[in-house]
Amino acid sequence: MPDPIRLNLQAITATDPLAAWLRSYLHPLLFAAVGLALGALYTLILPQINGVLAASLADWPTLLVMLVLVPLILGWYAWQPSAMLALYQGLLARVSEADGAPARMAALLADEHQVRWWTGLVLALTLVFTAALALRVLPAAGPAAGLLVWVVAALRLLIRCLTIYVLLMCLVRQLILILNLNRLFQQAVVQLNPLHPDRAGGLWIMGRFALHSAGLVMLVGLVLSLQSIGARQGGASLGPEFGVEVAVWMVGGVAAFFLPLVEAHRQMAAARTALLSDIVVELNRHGHELMTRLARRETAEASMEHLEALEDFYALAEAAPVWPFDAETLRRFAGVILLPIVLPAAVDAVINVLMR
Repeated sequence: MPDPIRLNLQAITATDPLAAWLRSYLHPLLFAAVGLALGALYTLILPQINGVLAASLADWPTLLVMLVLVPLILGWYAWQPSAMLALYQGLLARVSEADGAPARMAALLADEHQVRWWTGLVLALTLVFTAALALRVLPAAGPAAGLLVWVVAALRLLIRCLTIYVLLMCLVRQLILILNLNRLFQQAVVQLNPLHPDRAGGLWIMGRFALHSAGLVMLVGLVLSLQSIGARQGGASLGPEFGVEVAVWMVGGVAAFFLPLVEAHRQMAAARTALLSDIVVELNRHGHELMTRLARRETAEASMEHLEALEDFYALAEAAPVWPFDAETLRRFAGVILLPIVLPAAVDAVINVLMR
């Protein structure tokens, strides 16, 4: 029988040929620097050589996308595997030790990341989205265009291809994570504490990861918003694939936050219900004892105090959270989702005020 696959960074990135190829260089800052270099080449260096730097600087939405958002997306792509590994390890630390469950679940989690057909799907979709842009960009260059024009068009396609690839791979990792978390909570006993001081049943690490995942959603939403603003200001036109990207972003943004937490939510709700049921049993028992003492005209002050303490405890347990995040995390997530939606309207309003 072969040894189980170890749960490590190599296992998590097994379906990612780019990460496997650059395994020793899979560092967020390095990937962000690569994105920044490509963006600077596209928006600053080549326009300077071509004598159109002023026009490039005037296209501020493209500058922000290429010099800020694309590097951040590439950095997030390189950071995601280590964040997923930390989440897995944090949850496995709360799994009951019975029957060697932590080691068994670690092997199962790692095995899910070995499904190879994900790679083919990501590569195919990357080619489709890149080809849609190529059909607009390359004919615009024209056969009579100079070498520099073709270099600019090729660089734009390269940045597009790389960005789409890393976003799709991040999505695939997120889908595998959702499957793994469901499997973990269904097949292992994760120790929960409804009254944990983290206000997340002891699963604060899940809420933190979900909020960080929403950070990528915000970056993608900002890219789409800035592309829309740039097109309205006379920049690069938007193709039919833009509507698909917006639809995927709107649905995927909410799903990326909540779906990894669904099974934890169910078990947290079950744990709270079980705790409330136990308290109700105690309330009934002490209530019966109190009635008996009162019927016998015995002193019942201690029983009354105990009963009041149980009622306070019930109110505390009833307020226990059933999602692994607190209200502040939810507010931050709402802000992350709303910012890209509000940005275009805010920019239009500022432009209208300045042009009066």
